[in-house]
Amino acid sequence: MSSSASADLSLQAQADEAISAFAWGEITEVHRAGPYLVVEYLPNRALNAPDGWEPSPTFSPYVEADGSLLDMHHSYGSLDEALVAAIAYRNESLWDSRNGLNSQAAKYFMRMILPAAGRS
Repeated sequence: MSSSASADLSLQAQADEAISAFAWGEITEVHRAGPYLVVEYLPNRALNAPDGWEPSPTFSPYVEADGSLLDMHHSYGSLDEALVAAIAYRNESLWDSRNGLNSQAAKYFMRMILPAAGRS
């Protein structure tokens, strides 16, 4: 088995483990795109949720970097936003390991591409 096939197998095992250990809600779909994995889920109901609360789809990204699958420990309201955040995180981490999740690149990118009416 080649080293790249072995690395792919290792990443797949890491992805399977992350999915099986996911505790934030009911997984409805898993999206994969290159080094990015986004878990789409319906969040668990919080104890203080108001009556009639219905969960809406939420997206939790994971990023492959240096042979490891990293959980970003954050959720987003859309698949687009989760992928943009994952791309920004991975690329920012490659250039400056101090930033990573503190990067504001994804937020400003989303502001640039969203219609002005949706901004606050």
